[in-house]
Amino acid sequence: MGEREVSIYDLSDTVFSFIKEIFRKRKWEKLTEGAPAPYVEIIMEFYANCEPFDLDDKSITSKIRGQTLTLSPYIIRDFYSLPKVNNPGFPYKGIRVTSKIQMSDLLIGLKGPKWTANS
Repeated sequence: MGEREVSIYDLSDTVFSFIKEIFRKRKWEKLTEGAPAPYVEIIMEFYANCEPFDLDDKSITSKIRGQTLTLSPYIIRDFYSLPKVNNPGFPYKGIRVTSKIQMSDLLIGLKGPKWTANS
């Protein structure tokens, strides 16, 4: 399913403002800064060559162009110099969650494919 880049500023609308607040509280703003566009072929190769996930370590290992690459939440956290989150669950119980339709419109646009009961 096609996606579009979403800026932290797109989340200022009252429907999505709770997401912006979560990123701010967890000091994840760096994850919202512009990044170079990914090479689709490399991403496809990564997923095509993935080894079984390591559920204990929460890591994914794959081979890309002869190089072994391992990704985990810890590697991504360290790469972006993000703080450790001791309880990474969703602690915001009083927050009304955005509807799938509103989230779909934000992420893939009004003309993109829509979520169905099975997606």
